[in-house]
Amino acid sequence: MNKWFSLWLSLGSSQRRFPQIQVALVFILFCLFADLALAQQEDQSKVQPLITFLSHRTGHNVLYTMHPDGSQITPVLGGPVSDQPVFTKGVTMFRSPHWTRQSPNGKYFASWVYEEGHPFSKWQGDLRAMLWVGDLQGTWTRILNPDCTELFAWSPDSRQIAWSTNFADSRIRFRQKNQAELSRIYVAGIDGSHSRQVMEKEGSWLVEDWSPDQQRLLITHPSDGAELNDSRCELYELLLSETSPAQDSDSQDKTSQSEKKILKRISFSAENLVISSARYAPDGKSLALVVYNPENMYASNLAADDEWGRMRMMRLLGKIAVLSLDTGEVKVIFDPDYGLRGPICWTADGKEILFSRYLSPNDVREKFQSDKSHGLAIWAINRQGKKPRFITTGWSPDCSRVVNGN
Repeated sequence: MNKWFSLWLSLGSSQRRFPQIQVALVFILFCLFADLALAQQEDQSKVQPLITFLSHRTGHNVLYTMHPDGSQITPVLGGPVSDQPVFTKGVTMFRSPHWTRQSPNGKYFASWVYEEGHPFSKWQGDLRAMLWVGDLQGTWTRILNPDCTELFAWSPDSRQIAWSTNFADSRIRFRQKNQAELSRIYVAGIDGSHSRQVMEKEGSWLVEDWSPDQQRLLITHPSDGAELNDSRCELYELLLSETSPAQDSDSQDKTSQSEKKILKRISFSAENLVISSARYAPDGKSLALVVYNPENMYASNLAADDEWGRMRMMRLLGKIAVLSLDTGEVKVIFDPDYGLRGPICWTADGKEILFSRYLSPNDVREKFQSDKSHGLAIWAINRQGKKPRFITTGWSPDCSRVVNGN
């Protein structure tokens, strides 16, 4: 820029008999600066693809963002909240995010968050997780719903969120004693507006994902048997185009007829495997699954010092599989040592699946301050289960649908 300015001055002094040259130069410089400003504005308007993830590398749960290669890790939400007043002297309030989903446009997050006082022995408050939303710059947050389960999904346009509420959950304040398990699924705008119930059904029904075409919700229906290895899980798609603006929960006949129209069961062949969680691929043609063998579902916490500790924080011996929605074929593509922990996600281009696997027992990274348990690390594999790539320590990774800033 200094070079262009010096040239203009020199030409101006030597060409004073030709004022039209100066006018032309001013016009050229104006266009040059305008183009530079426009290019800079366009670069700033592009949303860079980020990965959100959770980590307690500081000793407490914190939500972070990072670049796809694991660089530029930045905290977003979580940790001590020093500006909150407390009732008991010596108590510090902490905000703890858990399973988190990033909005497809890469601007917002939704997280299952609870606040608690440390040390808990002094605080003795009511621990209650709620669904929070906010932006990834950490400038605003709000509570979207106080009673949802830990699973939820963004709409592809990043304007709505779907979640379920389970009325047999002990965390629900208005749960009635001995009430049968009942789930309701809701959809609402990011600001809490236009909330509507789209399904009510007995049992546990969980929102796993929202289809790329915005027409369907991916639902899991887990059921527990008398024994741990009797657990089962069915997959469904909830057809949003068939849901009415409001379900009439007082009419059982109407509800039954509505269920037949809005619920489509996904058939698949996976012998001796149970689904733990599922996500749509960006093209909507397949699902990434976490599956496990119910006969060999959990393994001891090898990082603990005693038998009681080894029975706590047990490891899920999960595997990653891909389900073709056209054929129903399930193919296990990755079976890591020590097992893995959900949730999982696809990269925006659909070429990789991100997941969390347990670190070895002697790896001290990501271990809780209060419990000795296996730490977790985030890895990526391609959709054939090859080329495993370590990204960073932590868990609950999620990607936007932003590809190269677009």
